[in-house]
Amino acid sequence: MEYLKVNFREARRVLIDGKSSNQTNVVIEKEAGTYTISLVPPPDFKPKEIKVALDPGTTGPLSPKEVSFETI
Repeated sequence: MEYLKVNFREARRVLIDGKSSNQTNVVIEKEAGTYTISLVPPPDFKPKEIKVALDPGTTGPLSPKEVSFETI
């Protein structure tokens, strides 16, 4: 398993490849692979989506891959 943390100013549902996943600001477990990350509406954030590669053996629960969305 690999680990991802999606940062945003508030708790909001995360979309991974268009499907609802966990929430922002918590560590999410995913299989290694490449994913498109976004957030549920309202569309008050940028960028609109982020592509992220989770390579095998490169993350851990205490050192997840982090991506961030900003408020617009």
